[in-house]
Amino acid sequence: EAANYELPLLSKSQRRLTVLLNATTRRDAKGSVIGVVGVGQDITEINELMDESKRVADDLTRLIETANAPIFGINTRGEVTEWNRSFANITQYWKEEALGKDLVENFISEQYKDSVRKVLTLALSGKETGNFEFPLFTKQLDRKIQILMSATPRRGPDGQIIGMIGVGQDITDLRAAKEAADRTADELARLIEMANAPIFGVDQHCQVTEWNQKMSKISGVPRHEVIGTRIRDWLFDANETQSIEFVLQDALHGKETANFELRFQSRDSSGRPAGGVVLLLSATARLDSTGAITGVVSIGQDITEHKSLEDRKMRFMAVVSHELRSPIHGICGLSDTLALSEKDPARQRKLKMITNCSTRLLDLVSNIMDMSSTRTKTLKLNPEACNVTQVMEETVHMLDHATDKQGRPVKRPSVALINDLERANLPVIEADIHRCTQVFYNLIMNALKFTQRGEVRITGDYLPDTADVEIHVSDTG
Repeated sequence: EAANYELPLLSKSQRRLTVLLNATTRRDAKGSVIGVVGVGQDITEINELMDESKRVADDLTRLIETANAPIFGINTRGEVTEWNRSFANITQYWKEEALGKDLVENFISEQYKDSVRKVLTLALSGKETGNFEFPLFTKQLDRKIQILMSATPRRGPDGQIIGMIGVGQDITDLRAAKEAADRTADELARLIEMANAPIFGVDQHCQVTEWNQKMSKISGVPRHEVIGTRIRDWLFDANETQSIEFVLQDALHGKETANFELRFQSRDSSGRPAGGVVLLLSATARLDSTGAITGVVSIGQDITEHKSLEDRKMRFMAVVSHELRSPIHGICGLSDTLALSEKDPARQRKLKMITNCSTRLLDLVSNIMDMSSTRTKTLKLNPEACNVTQVMEETVHMLDHATDKQGRPVKRPSVALINDLERANLPVIEADIHRCTQVFYNLIMNALKFTQRGEVRITGDYLPDTADVEIHVSDTG
């Protein structure tokens, strides 16, 4: 008798069939074999399904073996059943060396065995685990490998768990880069905190995110009180709040600001005002990994003492200049009077020299006072009706006959001083006539000083759209 014999058949329509046949002998009354009886089952579709399953299994096996991701498998006893080419390249253990060996005992270092065994046990109990770090050491123990792994149970035909498959990604280089970036960030944070320069940072809402020790010392406000609050609530006088917020908003839009003077009132330990502070700041945008602006960081220099010395110097210059003006005026008046009454030409010439020297000294003192007023922002203007054309005509007339310290004409014979303002038909404006004269005088004097030949030309324009008057001084020097 024959059992479970696969009999190939060809149907009338030429379709290939497979029949699973059991054949037994047929006997007569005397027990002699007179034939055969066969009982079969059409297993054609079953075979086709099995062939298809085999092809799928072969494809998956090749996929696992050639995958660019490290893949391994273990059975319920923790012994390696899968070990693809990528895993072998990473660990330096070839597939033949790994198959059948206990994964945890042979390939995981002692300090990580418990945590890895716990994850594998969960997977073998039917619980999938994703994104856990799987530490390995290479065969030569010269390099630690970090695998980001996902573990899933492997089931047999009856649905029972027969092992586990792990699919991972080698994140060793990524982890090293992250650790290096973290170290750099920590070093920068310590540098900012310990820097000898005041540094603070804000987010997009102008709330404080950085506040180093130097900033705490200068302002008198400790870091823990400032972090997370609006910066204007702590540092700045009412007159300065708009300025610093304007600078910070510019930086948040990508416009960096350098050498911005920030004035504010510092505080003592009890919170009372302890005096004014001046910082020279630079503000720059802070970017995230995508290049988006997330805030502003500002680093500065404490120039309080420098500004104090400068202010005292300006006040001293203003006082001295003011005190010098009265005696110099007296010298000018007396020398003019003596020169008019003196008949001796030699003495008269010397008196004239005294007058000229005192006049220049008076101009110098006046310029010092103007500079002091400008630096201290106390320069006052006296606006009145100003005929620009007439003021320029008088200035040109003065310079046309002006002499330098050696008594030589300021305007060289080879230079033409041309005033074309009359053609511009400029309107009368409201301005400080004395200051306008100073500006015109300095501009034209500078042009004459550096022009050897050619011309110095004064022109003007009236712009009705903006109601502006423009004066142009051009030269060939």
